[in-house]
Amino acid sequence: MQSNAETAKPRAPAGAERRNGLLVLAVALALSAGSLLLASTLAYDPFSWLIWGREVLHLELHTDAGSAWKPLPALIDTVLAPTGDAAPTLWMLIARTGTLLSLVYAYRLAARLAGPLAGVLAAVWIVLMSRPGLLFGWTTFFGGGWSEGPLAALCLLAVERHLDRRRESCLLLLLGAALIRPEAWPFLGGYAIYVWRADPARRGLAALSILAVPVLWIVPDFLGSGSLLGASDRARAAVPSSVAHASFPAGQVLGFVVALLSPPVVVGALLALGLAARRRELVTLALGAAGAGWVAIVAVMAEVGYPGVARFLVGPLALACVLAGVGWARAAALVPRARGGARTAIVVAVVAVQLPSAVMRAGNVAREVHGLKGSDRLDDTLGRALSAAGGAQAVRRCGVAATNPFAVPALSWRVGLGARVTYHVRPASLVFRGPASFGAPYAPVVKREDRGFRLIARARPWDVLSRCPSVRRGGRARAGPRYRFAALSEPVVTEPRELSSTLDEPSIEPRQHLQP
Repeated sequence: MQSNAETAKPRAPAGAERRNGLLVLAVALALSAGSLLLASTLAYDPFSWLIWGREVLHLELHTDAGSAWKPLPALIDTVLAPTGDAAPTLWMLIARTGTLLSLVYAYRLAARLAGPLAGVLAAVWIVLMSRPGLLFGWTTFFGGGWSEGPLAALCLLAVERHLDRRRESCLLLLLGAALIRPEAWPFLGGYAIYVWRADPARRGLAALSILAVPVLWIVPDFLGSGSLLGASDRARAAVPSSVAHASFPAGQVLGFVVALLSPPVVVGALLALGLAARRRELVTLALGAAGAGWVAIVAVMAEVGYPGVARFLVGPLALACVLAGVGWARAAALVPRARGGARTAIVVAVVAVQLPSAVMRAGNVAREVHGLKGSDRLDDTLGRALSAAGGAQAVRRCGVAATNPFAVPALSWRVGLGARVTYHVRPASLVFRGPASFGAPYAPVVKREDRGFRLIARARPWDVLSRCPSVRRGGRARAGPRYRFAALSEPVVTEPRELSSTLDEPSIEPRQHLQP
């Protein structure tokens, strides 16, 4: 029976290992910095985390609306908050670097188990594991500054550290994962118990890691929302992609797994598990069990009302790609006495089997890139719309601002501390009306009963409507900020399509809590 000893390779000298790690980190940072020239707009949740960091810094934390509380991103963004307008860029660098490192760690783990071919296949399939319609894809996570890429990196590196018998490092990495996703809690708890029993000198660290989870998940959220279960309640609220209200939510979760794993990944993972079972090789079997356990946790949570969205599965799907690389490489190694050209032909055959699915998934990646560029343009025009409306100070002075539900955190971040931004028109004095993405409907809807709004500025595809006395008076702009007005003295036509600009689509009613 094989055990950890079989995969615990001799460690390089500490100095060389540190230099190699710093080199990998430097390359990932450089690539991430260069990628900012192509697109640099944060997604919904990352903007929320930045707002939390700023609020924590000023002791004004509010977590009672929007995204559900996540401790690790909030802690990092609290550290970044003093940098002001540079904080979004710095967070993006951190998130993208972590997402790139997930590929490095996937390669290293698979290569450790079955050689370089396994490593290459694992990294490639992680990149190609994409379904834009499910808000899932390595490129989406990389481009939007999501925490899913760093989460995968933490999980994969934790496995590597355990195989190196570096239990303390593995425990801390699992703690980091548990401060991003609650699905990682059982794995942290199980490993802490293992460390407690196997390494008495680390019992204090094991106990602190367990204690840190409820403290960091519950206490700040209670201070920000007044509810001990605030994050849980918001996560269970209606979100666009939630499967909680399906007739069989767990089946929907399993459907995501099937949709996201291409046939070569499924076949390769099954090969890896089958060969490992025959050889009684525990490491590969443990990876499969961990992945299945994580999927089961997401499925059970969906059954009790949690969203169960596809991106919650990033950990097990990354492990599946590692297993796929291992399976195909080990299957190729079964060919007896293959040398030279024969071995090359085997490798070519393995790659050829993967190619059709890889080409199809590459099309999804291209769509992800297109979507990221569109988000970048949309975010840029939102900033210009804010400037055209007088800037952040004018918006704060006016009172409540309303915008597309998906743009609430982005506008809140720009308006600054004390911003009151919602997606409800009725309490608002200003409305930033636009689409969630190019080709999507305008929101929020301004109805006939929402009286008094006039169009004061436009930065296509955004329209800025106002009924704020500090912005308009007697049909003309007050002295002060310069605006690019359009027919200030005319009331806004309130039917949704009549204020359309480049995206002439019917509007939709916004829904609350669009992201968990």
